Amino acid sequence: MSVPWPLFWPALTFVLATLIALALRGVALTGLRRWAPAPSSWTSIADAIRVQSLLWCVVLGLYVANEVARVHDALWLLKDGRETRRSCRPGGTNGWGCCLKSA
Repeated sequence: MSVPWPLFWPALTFVLATLIALALRGVALTGLRRWAPAPSSWTSIADAIRVQSLLWCVVLGLYVANEVARVHDALWLLKDGRETRRSCRPGGTNGWGCCLKSA
């Protein structure tokens, strides 16, 4: 079974970005709980955002992985010498100020 290498870096980036976001979330929620006295409204807010913040950590990981995949795709196309129009945005650029024109 061969490893699909074009998916390796985005998948690795997704895992790392999500783990970093989860670590920051844990630090923030722990700090909020320690800072606020027990029966305050801040602890209620921490309880209320616990699940939603998990989902946002995953969304952040997906966003970072998507950006890495786009950059990896553009660099791969430049390295191979292939030129394509699919990496261009409607404004005529691919995000780096240039557009790869098809021959």
